[in-house]
Parts: sequence; C-alpha cells; structure tokens
Amino acid sequence: MTVLFAGSEADAFTVRGAPTWETTSGGTFYDDTYTDGVLSLFTGDELEATFTAQTDVWIHFSLYWNTINDNNIPSMFRAWGSNGEPLLRIGDTDDVQQQDFDRYDGAAYQSIDDAILSDGVLNDIDIHIVIDGTVGTFELYEAGVLVSSYVGDTTVAATDVAKITFTGGKSTYARQPNITQVIVDTTSTLGYKLDTLRPTANSATHIDWTGDYTDIDDLGVLDSNTLTSATADEVEAFTKPAVQSPSNYIYKALVQSAPISIGAEGPQNCQFVTRSNGTDYFSSNISGLTPGALIFQNIEETDPDTGVAWTQAGLDAAEIGVKSIT
Repeated sequence: MTVLFAGSEADAFTVRGAPTWETTSGGTFYDDTYTDGVLSLFTGDELEATFTAQTDVWIHFSLYWNTINDNNIPSMFRAWGSNGEPLLRIGDTDDVQQQDFDRYDGAAYQSIDDAILSDGVLNDIDIHIVIDGTVGTFELYEAGVLVSSYVGDTTVAATDVAKITFTGGKSTYARQPNITQVIVDTTSTLGYKLDTLRPTANSATHIDWTGDYTDIDDLGVLDSNTLTSATADEVEAFTKPAVQSPSNYIYKALVQSAPISIGAEGPQNCQFVTRSNGTDYFSSNISGLTPGALIFQNIEETDPDTGVAWTQAGLDAAEIGVKSIT
C-alpha cells in the first residue's frame, strides 16, 4: 500500500477557476462526518492532482452530481498519462439524463458504458486502472460495487497514469459536480475515507515563522494570507482536531498539504515536520519550489515515532508543520 495523494480542499489541488466551497448541504452534497464542506465546480472550474506515474493505481472520491437536468459536462473526471494524453473519463456527453464511462483510444473517446452512476446521490466512487497491452483494466465502482469494466489494451493513449482532473461546466446551482475525499493509492481504495483536519492552534514548541495558524486555517478555498520565514532553520507547527473516523478504521496515512513558494532572498528550501510523542521528524527538502506557490504534500504512512501504523491516539496527538532551510 502506497498512498500517492489525498485531499478534499483547495490546498491539495492545482486549482483553475474559482471553485465554490459549499457548507450548507452537509449530508447531501458531502459527508459532514469527514469534512466541513465540499468543492463545487462550476463553469471554468477545475481541480488537478498529480502523483508519481503508475501502471496499476486506484482512485477514490466522494461525488454528488445531479444530472437529472441534462448537464452535458463530457469530462467531469479524467485520468491522464504522464505524456499528457487522457486515458478515460466520466461525464455527461449527450445532454440526456445519464453519465458515461469512456476510454480514450489515442484519437477519440470510445464508450465503455452508459447511464451507470446514480443521479443526485452522494456516493463513493472508486476507479481501478491497470496499464497493459493485453490484460489492461478500467474498472468503475459505485458504493463499493463494480458497475462497469473494460479489459484489453490500455496502452493505446498512454503507458502510465500520473494525473487526475475534475471539471465543472454549468453555472446553475445543484447541477455542478461536488467533489470531496479524493485519494490515490497503489492498492484498493474500496471503503477508504479521508478526514480533513485544519490547524486549530499554534504549537507550544514551534512558533518561529511570522504569522500563525489563523493564516492557514482557510475553509475549503485559499485566501491571500501566508506564513513566512526570513531565516533558515525556523520551525512552525500546529495542533489539529481529533480524528472523526470510526474507531474500527485502520489508519492508512497522515497527509499534509500546503501551497509553498520561495522569495528572491532568504531560505530557498523547506521541509515538512511531523511532531510525534515530543520528537520532531523532518521530511527531505521539498523539490520544485518556485517564486510562484505550488501545491506539495507530505505523506506519512506510519507513525515516525513508532515505525508502525498510526493509532487514533497517535494521530490525535501529532502536530504538523514546516521548517525553512537555507
């Protein structure tokens, strides 16, 4: 099991347009056990998540999309190869009351199945992609049940999977796709949940950067507030709420997301920090920092203090943050 990406809010994605953070339809548009809202995608809105290229990958997300009104959004979801070519899509392609599951053959989309997802229902969606010249697989699951599949040559358009996108296309409320709990893993994501935890207070130990947790506890979408460090080796950390997942869940990973940029002067590198049981554990230097803010994630699949899977107590007590590096 390797978690490659996880996110529900804008600070986990490359965002185009201006997705709306919807907070008034908990239980309908999103599961309010695990998040305080949902990213609603209207005309011009897109979410993009990239990850290390794979030939066997699972993708999970929570979806509420009412296509009863004939949305005609042909590419609500797409998976892409590292060569920039699409592999498959879920969308409404013909302005009738159905959602389509299509594969790309290198020149055009070919239908795998029609009318396969429930309209106007909050559902867990899982997609399994295997890239192979003869026994490749595109599988689509709704609420844990396989509803459509293709077996054959899946290398026609691309030889790996490295990116997913979610796209809006309507300006009418309740006709837009609503996306939360996006998870990418190398093993089955069936049954997965993503609990989104924002910073709730400054660490009692690390408060070196300018600014505090209130600058980065945005609800769903990003604002212009930032934390800054002008001196190397400064550490800033935060506490967070207790995990909301049921106690019988197995905890797969702690994932930190942050948009990070560098200035013309001062520290030019940065690390994530996970503070567990009173000890700081730092990531390697984050690769790819630029003057423009880009999205980065740090994924801890085990508690760095114990070397084994996270417990709920360990997750609840852990602090997360960043360190500036020369």
